[in-house]
Amino acid sequence: LIGHAHVSQPFLQPLGEDGERHGRISAALAASVHDGWISIEMKETTEWEAALRRAHAFTSAHYKDIDA
Repeated sequence: LIGHAHVSQPFLQPLGEDGERHGRISAALAASVHDGWISIEMKETTEWEAALRRAHAFTSAHYKDIDA
């Protein structure tokens, strides 16, 4: 049983790119016994509000098939 998953980019860069890799990860999670909790991990940035909005939109788009 997977309790939750952390979504991030290499070196904890702001999330919002590499949709192909995240698509494969999302498909694997959807096919597993994952319970639906997703945590976004990224380093602080000076434009944190915009980065957070992009990360939320990206995660919502790529992990939408995960049941919560």
